[in-house]
Amino acid sequence: MNGAATPERAGPSIPQEWIDFERSIGPRIRVARMRKGMGLAQLAQRLGISYQQLHKYEVGSNRISIARLAHIAQILQVQLTDLLLLPLDPLSPDHADGQNGLMAARLIEDFGKIKSTDGRELVCKLATSLAAELD
Repeated sequence: MNGAATPERAGPSIPQEWIDFERSIGPRIRVARMRKGMGLAQLAQRLGISYQQLHKYEVGSNRISIARLAHIAQILQVQLTDLLLLPLDPLSPDHADGQNGLMAARLIEDFGKIKSTDGRELVCKLATSLAAELD
């Protein structure tokens, strides 16, 4: 060996529920951004970061500082606590992993791209039909 000490991790490990909570913040950012009708690139530009970095925050692959989170809340005109605590999926408010929130956000985004009233009505009927099957 070259004599350099190998750093060891000291202290207790972080509980998994805290890690899951931290990962759920990104989808909340995405939902809040989409509710404002703001695109990924637009918010990223206002934050002074790349859209790739913002995307990593939104999918939970990168951690986000509290200062950055406060800046996002300010731009989106929401409370900081909204980005920490709001349910991601109103039909399942205790779903903590963020996947329902991401899917709901994608659905909202794609629904907004449907130009025809008939197409939107078809999507609504499909959702209603699928929901009824699961009851």
